[in-house]
Amino acid sequence: MAVITSRSIIDTAKIVIQDETGVRWPDAELLRWLNSAQRQIVLLKPDSSVVVEAVQLVAGTKQTLPDDGVMLIDVIRNLGVDGLTPGRVVKLVPRQILDAQRPNWHTEMANAAVKHFVYDGRTPKTYFVYPPQPEIPGQVEQARSIAPTDCTLEELDGVPVTGGVDSVISISDIYESPLLDLVLARAYSKDSDYAGNGQRSVTHMNAAYQLLGIKEKVEVASEPMATTGRAQ
Repeated sequence: MAVITSRSIIDTAKIVIQDETGVRWPDAELLRWLNSAQRQIVLLKPDSSVVVEAVQLVAGTKQTLPDDGVMLIDVIRNLGVDGLTPGRVVKLVPRQILDAQRPNWHTEMANAAVKHFVYDGRTPKTYFVYPPQPEIPGQVEQARSIAPTDCTLEELDGVPVTGGVDSVISISDIYESPLLDLVLARAYSKDSDYAGNGQRSVTHMNAAYQLLGIKEKVEVASEPMATTGRAQ
């Protein structure tokens, strides 16, 4: 659980950009960039914001992530119709295998106990289960990447916000450095016409990317298709 607050990151950024009174970069602006940075990190590294919980399936094979889902990480096991009864594990299988061996698998006899799931990272919010779910479907334990909750501040440039609070960041504390670098990159890009600020923006952006790893490698490592060795 994160303990680093939005105020901590924003105040550190203001020290680095030498604007502790918020004349050039107001708190509200830095807060927007902090929230944007959280979403960018989840996009680049989906496992930075993950929930594992029971999910109610729907009838048929096609399933959709809950509204907060960014991409599927794993379907772990069956939990029965009540969502409380641990059952057989669920294995990932490439769609081409099911299509070749069981071309009618979308319309086969329904069963609430899932054997396999099919996932394609190009459609990150959709996956399929086999066998099809009946009219009273089962539940599974699902791991998914979720969208981060926006951070808030108790005060904006010294003025209390009604109902405001210095919230903790929505992703793990280990992402403090790339969050700060992404905020600084946006700050310096605002004044990129000033000598050196354009390069400072690029330097902080590159520093964040070096800490996070490039997007392509992260996606390959995070999506279920990267673990096809489980599908047996």
